Parts: sequence; C-alpha cells; structure tokens
Amino acid sequence: MKTNQTTQPYSFSTVTLATVALAALLLQFAAPSALAANRYWDNNGNTAGFGTAGGTWGVDTLWSTSSAGTNTPTLLAISGTGDTGFFGTTTSNLLAGTINVSGSQVAQIIRSASDGTITLSGGQITLADSSAANLLVDAGTLRVDSQLSGVRIVLNLGTRTLILGSTANNFTSNLVNNAGIIQLGASGVIPDGPGFGTLTIQGNNTNTICGLDLNGFNETINGLAANNPCQKFVTNSSATTATLTLGNNDATATYNNSGANAINSTARISGNLNLTKIGTGTQTLGGSSGTGSYIFDYTGATTVSAGKLTLLTPHTGTGALTVSANATLALTVQGTSQWPPASLTLGNPCTLEFSNVQNPGTTTAPLAPSSAVAAVSGVTLNLNNVVGAVAVTNYPLIGNVSSTNGYAIGVQPAGVVTSHLEVISSTLVYVVDTLGDVWAGTAAPNPTWWDIGTTTNWLGKARSEEHTSELQSPYVIS
Repeated sequence: MKTNQTTQPYSFSTVTLATVALAALLLQFAAPSALAANRYWDNNGNTAGFGTAGGTWGVDTLWSTSSAGTNTPTLLAISGTGDTGFFGTTTSNLLAGTINVSGSQVAQIIRSASDGTITLSGGQITLADSSAANLLVDAGTLRVDSQLSGVRIVLNLGTRTLILGSTANNFTSNLVNNAGIIQLGASGVIPDGPGFGTLTIQGNNTNTICGLDLNGFNETINGLAANNPCQKFVTNSSATTATLTLGNNDATATYNNSGANAINSTARISGNLNLTKIGTGTQTLGGSSGTGSYIFDYTGATTVSAGKLTLLTPHTGTGALTVSANATLALTVQGTSQWPPASLTLGNPCTLEFSNVQNPGTTTAPLAPSSAVAAVSGVTLNLNNVVGAVAVTNYPLIGNVSSTNGYAIGVQPAGVVTSHLEVISSTLVYVVDTLGDVWAGTAAPNPTWWDIGTTTNWLGKARSEEHTSELQSPYVIS
C-alpha cells in the first residue's frame, strides 16, 4: 500500500499506534495451531502410521505435523509453551521401542500410545506446569528413564502404567496421579526433601483406579496425599520387599477418601512392603466412618522413626511395629478391630495416642502384638476421648503386656478425676476411678449461665444445692 505523504500526512505516533492495533487484531484471530500444536513422532517417513519407536529426540528430524503419519517429518524439537508431543495415537500406535533423548528437550504435554512399552532414555524432558494432565498414556506402557523436570507432573494414565526410571528427576511440585498406575523402575525416582512436593493419588470418580506400585524398589516421599473419590492404592507387585518412607521435609499429609461419593471409594496399602514415617510432620492414613473403605494389610514392618503416624482405621498387617524415641503413633479405635503386629517395640520416650477408646470392661485391646512387649520406659499414653459417656470402668489399650512400669497417663477424657493403669489378663488397661462434673452450659440448648435448680447445665454429679457461684465458661468440679 502506498501513501501520499503530501496530501495524507501521518505522524510517527499515528503510524505506530495503527501498527500495534493491527498486530493485536491479527494475533487475536491467528490460527490456534500457531500457539498450540500437535506434533507426532514418526519413524517411517511419509508412510501412513508412525512405525517403531526409535531415533533420537533433538538429533533426528522425526517430529511430524501429520496425525496420520503421512507427511515427511521435518522437526528436530517441539515447543514447551503449547506443543503436545504424541508418541503414537489411539488410532495409530507407535510400535514398542526406545527413543533416545539428547540434551534438554521440552513439551507442553506428552502422550503415548503403543502396542507395548515405549521407553524414553537419557537427556532431560521438561514439561510445562499445568493443573490439567501433562503426561498421558492412551495405550500400552510408557517408561521414562530420562530426567523429568518442570513444576507439577499431572498424570492421566487411564488403566495403564507409567514407569519412572530416573533418579535425577527434579520436578519441583507435586506428582499427581489422576488415573492409572505409577510403577517404580528404580529406587528414589520421586523427588523429595526441601523444594519438592508430595505424591497425590486422586481420581475423577469412584470407578477410577489410581495408585503406586513400588515394584521391588525403595522410595522416599515428602508425603502421601489423596483427593477425590476413586479406587486408590499403594502396593508392591514384586516378591522383593520394598520400603516406602513418608514424611521427608517434615511434610504433613493425609491419605484418605474425600469428596462426593467418598463412601464408595477405597484407600489401600498392601503387598510385600515396609512403611516408615520420618520427619516432624504428621502422616494420616485412613478416614472416619462413612468415607469409604480402608484396607491396610501390607505384610512388612511399620516404623515410626519421627513425627506422628496417625491411623484412623483398622490395620490388619502382621509385620513388626516400632515407635522410636520422640515419635508418636496415634490410633483411632474401630469397634473390636485389633492391629496384630508380630512385635511392638517402644522407644524412650515415645507417645501412644488413642481416640474413640471403647470396649470397656474387656481385654479387646486395639493394639494386640502377638509376642510379649519388652520392658519399656518413658511411654506416654494419651487418651483423647472414649465412645459414649466416660464411665468408672477399665478400657483396654495394649495386649501382651506384663507390667505397667514405664507407662504414664498423659491426656485423659474430659470428666476423669482420678485414674490408673493396670494389667488384666496380659492386657494393659486404663482404669477410670472417679469422675468429676463437666460444665455443659456452652452447648445448645442450654444457656451459658448457671441457674440454681432450673437448667441441667452439668454433666456428672454436681447438684445445685452444693454449688451456688456463677460460672461463665466450661468447668470441672471434683
């Protein structure tokens, strides 16, 4: 376009503004492929399909723009700010094989579909951060032996498997599994410690299967978390015993069922594995009644080395149980269910915490080791609450105990004035001797004052003729 500067003068600012406006308009209506494109690894030229996995990403021009594999590949690499790299599609699989990765490569998203296992080997792959899935397996198995970097790695594997094989992985936020199985290909492949996130196992609905398979390898993570209803699990499919260590970086996390339809969900830890808790944080396993099924039946040892391990549900595993010095094991009693570890070792000092204590007058202890508990020292027993109204009776705590020596009562249920520990039929029991009176005036429908002979604001033995002063807050009378 020509302009007559004599009859159509333009100032510099006018031209500049017009140019910027035109560029913005063109950008607004630009084809989406200019910003986000699909690229396909094609190892058989312009022949339809993609051939067998092979070649080197970053060296060989094997990235194509054709979803049918009918164009000759022309690209060495793809963009990390919009490009999805396909290693096969659901309509045309990339046959099983190994693709080498040279240097540092990037992608917005990676997807694979194969008749077997595609392996990415060597180099570094950085995926763009996203709350949506940025690593997907549509068919077969994907093994990533390359260093996996980025921020969050969010998986959608369907019912398929991703194998992680690099100990150099350094993505800095959570590893989130929305569906499918993460399988370890080596020990120490999930980043942990300062500057890294947790492992979160979650799903989109109660039919989704999502989990972690140790596959005979040891793994340390900052925390094991779970969100949303699904059939979630941690297991070890190998005959070789593996250890899962939780709590690095002093992380606190909860592994349970949550969200709508949680009651139809499952959270499980099973198989030939040991579980170890480290760090000063709290790792919670399980949830309250009505939030789905919880199964903790792994056969290896449980070791609380530091911090607190909270178990909100029955544990049926028979491996040895150790609570180390300065560590805490917290149990929520579930009916008559008992945790039957092969042995119980308690450090000096350590804490055992019990909630929903029940089965009064019996020896059905929630912690029932199959071998005798050795002499202890410095063990504090915290009893947060009992099921129903606390009564003058005995509550079972630990089986196979021969003496109360070394055990001390810490926190007690509200209303208990005096209590002691006793061994009855080789069971350590908490005995309530006397109860006080608990002010209940803060609870509806009772008013928040004490009136004489009119409103029942006391739980316990208090009688209005014995106490005539006003109380403005909860109070216990002995």
